[in-house]
Amino acid sequence: MGRKNYFEIDLSSSHYFHEFYERCTFPECGYAFQEADWTYFGNDRKGNWHHVCENHRDNIDWACFQLFGHLAKNLYRVVPYTVPSYINPARPDPDLWLWRYMDFEKFRDFIENKSIFFAKAITFGDPLECAVSTKDNEEYLNSLRSNAYDFFFEHKLDGLSEKEKKEFKENKIQEEIKDNKTFRDEVLISCWHANDYESEAMWQLYKGENHQTVAVSINMCNLRNAFPKPIHLGRVLYSPYEQVYPSKVRAFRKHISYEHENEIRAVIFPEHIDHKEIEKIAVKKEKGLLIAPDKKYLQIRVYISPWSCDCFKAKVKDLIYKSDWNQGENPNPSILEIIATQYEPIF
Repeated sequence: MGRKNYFEIDLSSSHYFHEFYERCTFPECGYAFQEADWTYFGNDRKGNWHHVCENHRDNIDWACFQLFGHLAKNLYRVVPYTVPSYINPARPDPDLWLWRYMDFEKFRDFIENKSIFFAKAITFGDPLECAVSTKDNEEYLNSLRSNAYDFFFEHKLDGLSEKEKKEFKENKIQEEIKDNKTFRDEVLISCWHANDYESEAMWQLYKGENHQTVAVSINMCNLRNAFPKPIHLGRVLYSPYEQVYPSKVRAFRKHISYEHENEIRAVIFPEHIDHKEIEKIAVKKEKGLLIAPDKKYLQIRVYISPWSCDCFKAKVKDLIYKSDWNQGENPNPSILEIIATQYEPIF
């Protein structure tokens, strides 16, 4: 279904928004929403309103409004805007192979702990990481905020003088700015490069000292299944930040200058950090969380930098052979291959 560029809807005109929030309303589905689900509110091709689950999001124009995460029964995190940024991260191809390039120390930690690190977005080098927009769009963003407050706080604004209304909105804007900065401080992200092959550009980007670099590769389906539901996976959308992205989906957006990274992200949103499914597999670190995925899905390939020396290749293999990976008749976790590509031209 083609996506519209802009939506303006009056939510109060639909009783679905107020009443149908426990189950997917798409015909013959009836899925009962669970904690941390992403659900979608919009109309189908015939104009009928629906509140649907992930499986039926493409059957409605769900970009018009989205409920960003079912937090608990009858409780949703709703962001009061109707702008084109309300799009869940694109679903990655299940056949994709994902890559993490890292130095030897990080690789050793991964092998020994069998855990994947989720870093706080604030620690990333990108100044636009999780930004709502750029300074150029500030006036437009604040006008959107003002219009949203008129709708969502109508009962509070009634009876106020124009001066009081202005002060109320300005205070709300400052609260939202503070919340957005807190989001950037707290959201946790694990970054993966999507590619069918090794990437020379990524080897160079992470080459470190003397090219002593290792890449871990895992199938998209295995990575998805290795994490509990409160961890969301999605493809990063690259854009020039000409629009505004006030929702938490901005964790899946980066400036177009980073498009070469072809990134898939696993994200833990702040409201899910203390979720029971996260807490039981997490170890807190100063700059993020170490998450222990389900070992039966840890079926990986290990690639050693083609530009590394023979002694480094031997060091990596020795670490693997001495570890408890690939143990037993049906090993979990398992390393499917150890690959050290050699570029040896003939003429």
